[in-house]
Amino acid sequence: MQTSVLPHLLSGLLETAIEDSRSLSRKVYHPHFSEWHSMNPQGKCEICLGGSILAGTCGYEPDHQVIAQRLDFELQRKIDALNSMRTGNWSYAFEIINHHPPGQELLDELHALPVPAYAEFVGWRQFIAHLKSLEAIVPRLREIENKFPLDASLH
Repeated sequence: MQTSVLPHLLSGLLETAIEDSRSLSRKVYHPHFSEWHSMNPQGKCEICLGGSILAGTCGYEPDHQVIAQRLDFELQRKIDALNSMRTGNWSYAFEIINHHPPGQELLDELHALPVPAYAEFVGWRQFIAHLKSLEAIVPRLREIENKFPLDASLH
């Protein structure tokens, strides 16, 4: 899997995860905040926010058990950043993606972003509510990224 197809900005990565999440079959997938991409005893693939990208954009089959440490390093970083965004740890997500911590002004802006609802989602109802809360944050996250443009050579 080529990680170059995944966005390098947090807002784009988050939008991709939201889109991929909404495209998943409810018959095949079961959202669970602590499972990357693995089959449960009921025969459904449990996925977290990052697991949605693994299933969607990356094309992993539902029966493919994903162990994060075995992923390509760049993909692992992006999945880890999504996991940080899931919990509202925006500054750490920035650090993971950009290989350095944010400066103080950017840090203040990131800390002002809300914590998403239902960060520890289990099931579709909570997951959809979680996705809606993330979707509401994306425009502000994009504004912050536009205010603090990054050197593209870092990616």
